[in-house]
Amino acid sequence: MNGVGGGSVSVGCASSYIAPGGGSGGSIWIDAGSFSGTGTLSVLGGDGGRAYQRTNMYLAGGGSAGRVAVYYNTSTFSGAFRASGGMQVVDDGFGEGGGHGTVYLHNKQSGWNQLLVDNAGIRNVSGARVDTVGLQLSRPAWLLYDPVNGASTAVSLVVSSVKLLGAGSLLVPYALWDVRVTNAAGLEGDRSGTLYTMGSVDVSACDPVLPIGFYVYPSGSVVFGPSIEARGVAVTVHGRVSGTVQNITVSRTDGSLSLYGDGQTDGSLGVSNFDFAGSLLVDQGSVLIEPRNLASAPRGMYVTFGGGVTLRTSGSMSVYASQANGTYVQSAQLSLSSSASMAIGGHTVS
Repeated sequence: MNGVGGGSVSVGCASSYIAPGGGSGGSIWIDAGSFSGTGTLSVLGGDGGRAYQRTNMYLAGGGSAGRVAVYYNTSTFSGAFRASGGMQVVDDGFGEGGGHGTVYLHNKQSGWNQLLVDNAGIRNVSGARVDTVGLQLSRPAWLLYDPVNGASTAVSLVVSSVKLLGAGSLLVPYALWDVRVTNAAGLEGDRSGTLYTMGSVDVSACDPVLPIGFYVYPSGSVVFGPSIEARGVAVTVHGRVSGTVQNITVSRTDGSLSLYGDGQTDGSLGVSNFDFAGSLLVDQGSVLIEPRNLASAPRGMYVTFGGGVTLRTSGSMSVYASQANGTYVQSAQLSLSSSASMAIGGHTVS
């Protein structure tokens, strides 16, 4: 397939009705020997609309973006893919933007494949509908199951690269799903996107500096390598941290690590127990430890950093306990610089 001369292929829908919800982006599937050109493949979601009738104003949400899949033997394509959700109407501070689309690239000869989500920097507004642990339901691109086998069938997806750009986010929505990223440079992003998982995501082969955020649901798990650095991204754990992770660094002002009482590490005593053999370094970033939902762990929440905890350059750590359960943080040593802070139950130690 040749898209020379800046041509484009576009699939989508923009409604002309009064106060419409934006149309969805449709899909493009390409299977070619050679893929080249400089054009654009677009599956954009349509923008929401507004209308006035007497004294009432009617608002509508944006349409979800579509899907692009390109299979090829060779590629010199240098054009663009556009798969962002439609804009929501935000006059009153509410509204939902369209869900993110996906672009899947697959080299049939080498086997290299990439899953790309780029939402062009479009973010949802506060007030959008969320679920019980804060996920904006309409936004991330969902990995959908085979309609023949259904969501209850175990699925294993192996990809060379996951790339999240422009506030694009991806959701693994089923507990039986297993997603594994195989390349050392397999995680790519601009630190604006998040990978949400209710299943298992294995990124242990990837570079330890995370360019995307992670949100692990109670039913989900993430497999990291021996060390990770949340450099300007958020890592939030309600589920399981698996693998050999020992040393954790949280850096830059937007970097954060949140460990909740309904999560745990492999090899620990169970739910609400996180056991890291190495050290925790917080440099400008923040760490939150909070025993949320501890009905199954009456002894309280236990977090261990065997190699010590270091807070520096305005780094902060907050540790909270519920009324019925305590929170216990054990470390070989604790080091705080003059600009760092540690809050225990709302009381600051600096």
